[in-house]
Amino acid sequence: MSRVIAMVVVVNLVVTCVHVAAAIPEPDVVLYGTVLRAGQSVRQQDAVVVLARLGSGQEIGRYDFGDCNADGVRDVCERSCSNPGCTGVTGCGTARDTSPADGLLDDCPGNLYALRVRTESVPQGLTATGQAAVLNLASPTSVQILIQVGGGAEQPIRQLWIDERGEIRNITLSVLDLFAFRNFSRCYNGPQGASPGGLCDAALFSGADYDDDGDVDLRDYAFIQSHFGGN
Repeated sequence: MSRVIAMVVVVNLVVTCVHVAAAIPEPDVVLYGTVLRAGQSVRQQDAVVVLARLGSGQEIGRYDFGDCNADGVRDVCERSCSNPGCTGVTGCGTARDTSPADGLLDDCPGNLYALRVRTESVPQGLTATGQAAVLNLASPTSVQILIQVGGGAEQPIRQLWIDERGEIRNITLSVLDLFAFRNFSRCYNGPQGASPGGLCDAALFSGADYDDDGDVDLRDYAFIQSHFGGN
């Protein structure tokens, strides 16, 4: 009698799982406030865009007063397709104005902007993407805030240093026009941060502090001189 011996060979497969931690979204920096142009607040539906760019020129934030809900349709077209240039535009007539009916889209702030500036942290051994401000307390990233009016050339209006995550700043952005000199003279308080004069309210002071360091001094005057557009 022959005996058949069945041999079962069990192979233990060792599967090594490499767990790659999902990137935790970095809270962005949010700037909000008023944009002053020719001494007046820029209003919703004005053809004005506020941008944030790195020194490389990479755009890392945008707010369009004419499209405050950022859906790609000019707000004036959303209200009515009968407005000039709105015929045939996708999204015409879809705006809501109910809370209360004040002529503004429900989710639009009127004369205020809310600019989200993208940020990221870069762990040791990794390289920055170049598409966001790198969070580094020891060496803050310099970000240029620019304004574009009516599709024209971009004009620098502010220089910021980004070093904290999730920061929210109330900043008045003052276009570098003739009013910039007037506001500077009203709010100049020197590098020691003395109290500004009575003619300088909080909004004017914020607008005249172009390097966002808490005072209005000759560094801010130099920024005006360097970037003054003459308009």
